[in-house]
Parts: sequence; C-alpha cells; structure tokens
Amino acid sequence: MRIKHLVISLALLLLAVVVPSVAIGVPPPTTTPPDTTTPPPPGMSGDYVRINQTRELGSAVTSATRLAASDASGRVAHFYGGTLGMRRIRRESTIVGAPPTGFRYPTTMAAVSISDSRNLFERAILRALARGDVVMNADAASRRGVQVGDTVELIGWNRRVRVLRVGAISGVVGAELLMSKPVAEDLGIRRPSFLIVWGFADRTALDAALATRLAGKGAIRISRSWEPLTADDSLSSVQLKGLLGEFAIRGSGAISVDSTWRKANIVGVFFKIGNKRLIKTCHRMVAPLIQAAFDQITEEGLADEIDISNTQRAGGCYHPREVRAVGSTTGGAVSTHSWGGALDLNPSANCMGCRPKISCRVVQIFRSLGFAWGGNYLTVDGMHFEYVGERRDDVPSRPTDRCPTGVPAAQVARLGPFFADPTAAE
Repeated sequence: MRIKHLVISLALLLLAVVVPSVAIGVPPPTTTPPDTTTPPPPGMSGDYVRINQTRELGSAVTSATRLAASDASGRVAHFYGGTLGMRRIRRESTIVGAPPTGFRYPTTMAAVSISDSRNLFERAILRALARGDVVMNADAASRRGVQVGDTVELIGWNRRVRVLRVGAISGVVGAELLMSKPVAEDLGIRRPSFLIVWGFADRTALDAALATRLAGKGAIRISRSWEPLTADDSLSSVQLKGLLGEFAIRGSGAISVDSTWRKANIVGVFFKIGNKRLIKTCHRMVAPLIQAAFDQITEEGLADEIDISNTQRAGGCYHPREVRAVGSTTGGAVSTHSWGGALDLNPSANCMGCRPKISCRVVQIFRSLGFAWGGNYLTVDGMHFEYVGERRDDVPSRPTDRCPTGVPAAQVARLGPFFADPTAAE
C-alpha cells in the first residue's frame, strides 16, 4: 500500500529551481528492459504457485493453502519477507562496497525454514541455508561485484547488526537475499509474506482445491509459474534497481536518498498537458515518457481527463519514502516513488482503495509507453502509474482486471522472479 502525501506547489517550484531540468522533447535514454521471461530456475523443476496478500500473509490463508496443497498431494513452503538495511560488503579485509556514512542500502529478503525447503532448492542453496549463510540474487551480486565467500553487514528490524557470509549466488532467488528463518528471526523478522505451493501433480486439481479452501478469505493473489506476465505486474526490487539504479537511504518512513544518486538521476520538469503545465520532479529516464503520454493524451482530445490542479497539489512522482516504516506489516519496502519512477494522477478522484475513475484510454496510453497501472493491485491504487521499462498495452490482462488490454487473457499473473517479496508492488 502506498500513502499519498500532499506536496505544496511552492515546494515544487523550489525543487524545480534547485534540481536540473530535463529537455522533454529529446528521446528517452536507451535502456535494456527488465527480463520478464520465466525460464526454469536452475536446480528446480515442475510447477509452482505463489500465494500472497496485501501487507503480511494472514494465518487463515496459510492454513487454507496448506489444506488445499494436501488435497492436491502438494507441499507448501512458508516464507517471511521484508526489507533490511545493508552496509558494508567485504572480501576478507577489503571493503567491496559501502554506502555513504550513516546510510544503508535497502535490501529485500525472504526467509524459509530448512524443513520447508528440502527438495525445493538445489543443494548449493540448501547447504548455504543450513550453515546460516545468505544466498544472494545473481543480478544483485553482479551489480555489486559480490562473490561467494564475501560477507554482508545487515541491520535488522531489532537494530541488531549481523555480518553474514554469502554462501551461494543464484538466479532462483527473486528477493535480493534468501536466508533461513532462524537467521531472519535473529534480525527481528517474523513477518509472514508469501507461500509457495509445489510438488503437486495436477494443476486442475490444485486450482479446484485452492478455489474451495480460499473462498471468503479476502483479497488474495494467486500466481502460477506457467502463466504469462500480465499488463499491470510490477517489477521486483532487483529488476527496479537494474532499470533505474540503486541508491542508499537513511531514516525511516520519509527517507533521505543519497545525494550522488539523486543529483545524477532526479530532475525538475515542467510537463505540458494541453495549454496547462504540471511541475514535478521525476527520474531522468522516466520524465520524457511521461511527457510523451501527455502529448498523446492531448492529441486525442483527452487533456481535460487530467486534473492538473489536484495532481499538482497531491500527486507525486519523486517522493522518497518507505511504503511503511521498517518492521511494519509492509516490511519497510521502499516505494517506487523513491526512484522518481511512478506518477500519481487525479489522486482525489482515484484514492487508494477506491474504485478508479480515470479514463481507460489514459491507462492504455501510459501502458503503451512502459507503465503498469495500480488500478489492478490487490489494494486498488487507481492514481498510480509505475514505470516498468517495457510496453504493457500488448500484454494480457487478468479476466477480472479493470481497463483490460484486450489481449487474450491469462488467468492470473505469472510467478515472476521466484521467491520475491511482493510488498513493494501491492
């Protein structure tokens, strides 16, 4: 869930003065879109289903899922999840990486018990977890220059600092770090995040069991490994950092982003919509695409669909903050607004949890330029457009999605990065 903060117009004007402006008319920088394919994870086979809810996972959903898995002769792995602070990375006595003094790198984690993960992961991962090591996501390790045997210094939710060895590096891990539950608990993390159902032989039987057992249990996202990406799927933290960069933060709730990253990536922008202007600060890569959306909206005679006054006053683009503070039910996840990678439009008419009232044509235009829409999150966020680095207007929607793309629909979202904590997205 995202908390929308009011931003005073004068403050925006001041920000536009002190932050370099971007030329909206130029083409956006060339980037490599995030990998949204779903290759078979190394060391794993068969089908997988992920179950998650908004915020933390409820005990009733956990119990019902275990019964459904049993009905279909499957197994369940229960995961904690959240965001830790990472400080120094060392290779013996050499510091491989470190944030500025007083800052930390927000790092997503997942934790599982050894008993739940037997036969689920390849042996190298199981051995690392059994030793009390952490397993690092392969893309995160590559970005940071981390090797097996390096150590990472982590700040727990209980403020305890632990130095842990990187025992394996794997593409299976969707969160930046995977650890055992005892290690997570030593860092103060006991937050139920998601379930993985696996080992079942029949997809139809499991679907029927889940439909029966989870009926009436509230808003639940069921994601299947064999089904494709859908239009409004968000990126994992690993993918987002690969697309827009990694920064260090300090503070909790409303956070400060390190100045080196901010000066290199955040720009003040005067967006033009029809004969009106909108003043915002956004990521340098994202700003030209927002303007391109506004240009197309104007060309199609839809400029009046954008409430400039309300968006100027209460909508956000760059707003560094956690989705919730560290240790809370959303696990300290860092909002996409902290990258300047999302824009909130018409917030008063599209409040969080409310039925969206934004034009579906506006939604499709933003999707065509590489944005996912929050109107189909578990907690509806119709004001929210989030940059994902690839077109989404030609991607299937779920059957129940608002503003569907019209592309032949899959039932639900594909599993995506395995074992990624979903809190940042929903």
